[in-house]
Amino acid sequence: MRSDAEILKLEVVSAGYGERNVLRGVDMAVREGEFVGIAGPNGSGKSTLLRVMTGLLEPSEGAVYFRGERMNSLSPKERARSFGSVFLHRESLPSFTAEEYVRQRLFAREASSAKEQAAAAARALETAGAAGFAAQNIRTLSAGQLQLVSIAGALAQSESVLFLDEPTSHLDIRHGLETAALLERLHRGGTTVIAVFHDINLALSVCSRIIGIADGKTVCDLSPEDFAASDAADGLFGVAGARSADPFTGKPFIHFSRR
Repeated sequence: MRSDAEILKLEVVSAGYGERNVLRGVDMAVREGEFVGIAGPNGSGKSTLLRVMTGLLEPSEGAVYFRGERMNSLSPKERARSFGSVFLHRESLPSFTAEEYVRQRLFAREASSAKEQAAAAARALETAGAAGFAAQNIRTLSAGQLQLVSIAGALAQSESVLFLDEPTSHLDIRHGLETAALLERLHRGGTTVIAVFHDINLALSVCSRIIGIADGKTVCDLSPEDFAASDAADGLFGVAGARSADPFTGKPFIHFSRR
C-alpha cells in the first residue's frame, strides 16, 4: 500500500564510467509502496540508474538518499539490511545449491543463528515459489528457476524494498508472466518494487508508475494509464503505437509497429 513516506530520492544525479556520464541531471523520488517501472531504449541508462540507486555506482554529481540518509554513507551491510537487489549474471554464479545461495545473502544478519538463517532462507524460497528446487545446484537451473532463486535471495535480505534489473529478460513467456505475477503479489503485500523493464506491456500490467529514460535523462513519469494513453512510448522507442485493453486483465496495452 502506497504511503507518503519517501524512501528514495535522487537529486540532480549524473553518473557514468570513466570520463563518460551515462546519466545526466536525474531528479526523482520513490515513495513507500510504489511499483516503479523504468523503461527506455537500449543504452539509455536504465541499468546505470539502478546501479546508482542501490549504491553500486557513485554519482559524479548530485546525491542519492535512502530513507533520508546519503546512500554513500551506508555500509554494504547496512544497504543489505535495508533492501534487496537482483542483478543476475549467470556466468559468475558460484557452485551453490539454491538454499546455499539464498543463505549467503543473509551475511548482514550477524546475530542470526544457523537455525534462524535456514528458516529465513526457507521462507524466502517459499515466497518466491522456488522451494521445490532448494537442493539443486543453481548452475543447473533453468533461466526461469534461477530468476526465482535470485528474487528469493533479495527477499532474504529485505522484504520491504526490491530493486530488479530486467527481471523477465531471457525468460520464456510463461516464466516471464510468472515472475511478473510474483512481483505483483509482493507489491500488493506491501513491498516497494523498482524494476527495469524491456517489455512495456508487462510493465503496464504490474506497475503503479512508469519512468521513461532516454539519453541519460528522465523524459516522462506517468501512471500506466497515462503512459499508455499518451504518445510517451512512441517517442521513447521511436515507434508507432496503437492503444487497446488487454483482453485478459483489462489493463492498458500498446501494439507497436515501425514508423
